[in-house]
Amino acid sequence: MLFFLKRDKQKANGSVPIFCRITINKKEVRFGIKKEIDPAIWSVQAGWAIGRTSEVVEINSVIDKIKNNFIQYL
Repeated sequence: MLFFLKRDKQKANGSVPIFCRITINKKEVRFGIKKEIDPAIWSVQAGWAIGRTSEVVEINSVIDKIKNNFIQYL
């Protein structure tokens, strides 16, 4: 499971949408998580937002929920 920014879909305010990619047995599924973020506060290595603002906390919470829901269905 990988969370990444769709940098080619940058909005006028500079934010970009966050996408998730799940790969199982060489089959890949991608979907947007319906959240946008400033690329400056995104950690590519960690796969989530860095900082302590309310925006960062909300985005990381959504990412954690997606991860936990996926793990429950495995």
